[in-house]
Amino acid sequence: MPIQVTAAPSPVPDSISARVRALPEQQRAIYMQIVEEGKTAAEVARSTGLAPSTVRVHLSRANRALAAPLPRQPQPPPEPTSRRRYIATDFSGTDVSPMSLMRLPKGQRDVVRRFLDGASRKQIAADLGISETTVRSQLCKAMQTLRSDEP
Repeated sequence: MPIQVTAAPSPVPDSISARVRALPEQQRAIYMQIVEEGKTAAEVARSTGLAPSTVRVHLSRANRALAAPLPRQPQPPPEPTSRRRYIATDFSGTDVSPMSLMRLPKGQRDVVRRFLDGASRKQIAADLGISETTVRSQLCKAMQTLRSDEP
């Protein structure tokens, strides 16, 4: 006859104990018997009068609830930094001749031309049927391209 060895019960860490207390009564009772007392699902089923499959379902649900990530704690707002995000609005000192603009993709070229003509980002977005964020992105990319081509 084979010898059945059961694992020694392991104490529940404090971080989980609050979650265990929050479990529904039936799940908590089954979880405690199996984890803390080291009983098998069959033993718990016999002692509670439940079917072994019901005990396994309760244990599975308890384990799933305990494994769920903890709700995130609110984080304080980040400290302001001196580094500011650069938004391209100043093409001075940049070669914006028709020949250099031809190196840009058509979308960027249209946005830059309208911007250089004095249109606001909002006006450009409305005229071209794109978002203001896209206008800003196109301006930044165009600025990078034009500045990288400079000697």
